[in-house]
Parts: sequence; C-alpha cells; structure tokens
Amino acid sequence: MAKLNKTQIDSLLGKRQPKIKEMADGNNLYLIVTKIGSCKFKYRIRNDNKASWVVIGDYPDITLNEARKKALEFRAQISEGVDPNEEKKREKDRQITVSDLFDRYIIEDCQLSELKSAVEMNT
Repeated sequence: MAKLNKTQIDSLLGKRQPKIKEMADGNNLYLIVTKIGSCKFKYRIRNDNKASWVVIGDYPDITLNEARKKALEFRAQISEGVDPNEEKKREKDRQITVSDLFDRYIIEDCQLSELKSAVEMNT
C-alpha cells in the first residue's frame, strides 16, 4: 500500500468528487475526501469489535506529518487501554475559557439573585 504524499493530497483539495473517498496512509490513518473536495484526517479504531473514527483535523490546517504523529499517539493510547475519543472529550471538558466562566456566572449566579429579589418583592 502506497503512503499518501502532499502532492497527492493537494491535487484532491478543493476538487469535487463523485463520492466520498477514504484513502489509507497506513497504520489506520486515513484521508477522507468529501464530495465538495475538503480533506480531513481520521484515525480508525476498534472498540468492542466495532469500528469507529477519531477525527484528527482538516487538511491543510493539519499537515500530513502532524496527522501521522497524532495517529502514533492514538496508537499508544489504545495500547495503554485508553479510548482516544473519550480522552478527547475529557480534554475538551478541561478547556474552560474565561468567557465560559463569565457566562456561567451570569446565568447561574446573577439570575439566581434576581429571582430571589423578585420573590422577596412579591412576599
């Protein structure tokens, strides 16, 4: 099986396809080319004998070499018994921004105090 290369990917980028293409690079790394010509790297995993995908990222935001490195990281996680999809969800949950905290404060704390004030005024 031939590995993917930058020239090959660049020739597909932005070009309409009759159907979605899955192009293997090896070690369960795939380039998915959509009908409209966008390219996305995915890593194929098996959990409980069911195939699923871990999205690595869009090309050219993620280079081929970066996708290969990420695929090796996923492979190491799987060998340690860690599901890469679950790990990505946990990582996303840990990334709370100041804006998220402010929104949470406004929604939870300020509205709660307004509600208490409204209740006190009616009683």
